[in-house]
Amino acid sequence: MNTSKQVNVMIGLMFLVLIGTFLYFIWDNVRADDAEQRQLVQNAERGGKLFSLNCRSCHGLNGLGSLENTLLPGLPLNLEANRPMMADPDDPGKTGPDPGKLMEIQSRFRDTIRCGRLGTLMPAWAEDQGGPMNDFQIDQLIALITGSMPGLDLPDNLSAISEKGWEAAVEEADHADLLRGKKLAAAVGAADTIFVLTDVGELTAASLLRIDDEVVRIVDISMDNDEITVERADFQTQAAEHEEGAQVFTGPIEPPTGPFIEVACGQTQRAPAPSGTPPPAATPAAPGVVPTPSAGQPERPATAQDVQAEFLEPSDGVTETDSLDNSFSLNNFQVKVGQEVTIRLSNTGLNPHNLRIAGLDGEWSSDDDFTTAIIQNGETDEFTFSLDQPATLVFRCDVHPLEMWGQISVTE
Repeated sequence: MNTSKQVNVMIGLMFLVLIGTFLYFIWDNVRADDAEQRQLVQNAERGGKLFSLNCRSCHGLNGLGSLENTLLPGLPLNLEANRPMMADPDDPGKTGPDPGKLMEIQSRFRDTIRCGRLGTLMPAWAEDQGGPMNDFQIDQLIALITGSMPGLDLPDNLSAISEKGWEAAVEEADHADLLRGKKLAAAVGAADTIFVLTDVGELTAASLLRIDDEVVRIVDISMDNDEITVERADFQTQAAEHEEGAQVFTGPIEPPTGPFIEVACGQTQRAPAPSGTPPPAATPAAPGVVPTPSAGQPERPATAQDVQAEFLEPSDGVTETDSLDNSFSLNNFQVKVGQEVTIRLSNTGLNPHNLRIAGLDGEWSSDDDFTTAIIQNGETDEFTFSLDQPATLVFRCDVHPLEMWGQISVTE
């Protein structure tokens, strides 16, 4: 082989080495990104398992808290608002995580999980506060809620990561609640109160069972026929048909009722307004007179905020109130029949809040409700309300259904 050919071969081999090295670095970066993505998903899934073991009695099977069931005292956690996205500054057509908002949300959740929340049922979970979790486990819960693990690069899609974690939470709950060998031996209709199971051994009266999305309470057990008599649609679920072979689970875990947390990392109750501070402008009603809600409206819980004796009329077609922690600054509104009014809510508290009016049917979350979105600190949302007949309707915050209440009177 002559020198010229040797030089050409060597140059060719050098090019191949360079190209191979270049491709290796590209592949290595992709491999590193994939590894970090897998690590993030694994931490979100572990956060889901921690949630199922420790948190679902208050925050619900799916992490929706009082939105999932108003009997649950915990805040909704599985919300898009906890996974903030923004337009990509380099490509407005694309979206990506909002680092500033995300850091703020993660910091708030870390403090709350670590220290608990004064005046609520939320205890401290951090080891240094007497709880069972270390800092890494708390970060895994944050990965579940926000779709991002503190200390790792941000993924392109926060919700995709969080969704994996919530799927793991439900899977863990199903595994923990599984009654092995217990399934429906025959299909049941929505009105049936006797269920035939493959086995009723070890079941006890008064306990709850979960079948599909319905919860039933056992009234009586017949060992001879493997039958149970049940109360349908317990725990604010809906009675439904269930197919033969449907799996029977225990639960749900009934939420605690107390005691409320009195000490939480030095937190103090929000200071009252200074003496002499005038209340927000409102139109006085007759002294001490508060209209009675229309028949069929939801019953106000004993712990709910009292309705103020003075009512607020719209100003330029707008009625405004603030959500504090945890009350409405004004909670007694009056409008005229047929009048279109914008109800505007501003969140001046630290917790998420909304305002939902139960419609004439007196049911929460039905087709005739009016509601704002669930908003975070500093945010505002509104809706337009009108009614073509006199009535007095109640409203509440879905996130704090046992505390934040009010009413709106529609008059001639």
